[in-house]
Amino acid sequence: MVKALAPRFSYRFHGDSALSGERHTTQAVRQWWQRSFRLMPSATFDVLDIVVSGNPWNTSIATAVAVHGRFADGSSYENIFNQFMHMKWGRVTEIRTLENVTSQGCLAS
Repeated sequence: MVKALAPRFSYRFHGDSALSGERHTTQAVRQWWQRSFRLMPSATFDVLDIVVSGNPWNTSIATAVAVHGRFADGSSYENIFNQFMHMKWGRVTEIRTLENVTSQGCLAS
């Protein structure tokens, strides 16, 4: 994911969880992924839906992704999140992630 980011981008994980916030540098996104896997080391992701629209210079992408795993304390976690992305010439310029916060085992802050 980090390699696909454009030189200027925005990555916003909406909500009030341990992963929420906005990032604008590849280093910040790397640190976010490192934190994600510290919190849930066995996470797996299954893409449920993906919709792509637009031209190579202005592409919109919407996804639904199921995440499964166990937290570091051993408790289980399952959820579905949606991502909305924009790309220009194959490079991601914006990502907005919305997670189902009503799910049992949500990543509380």
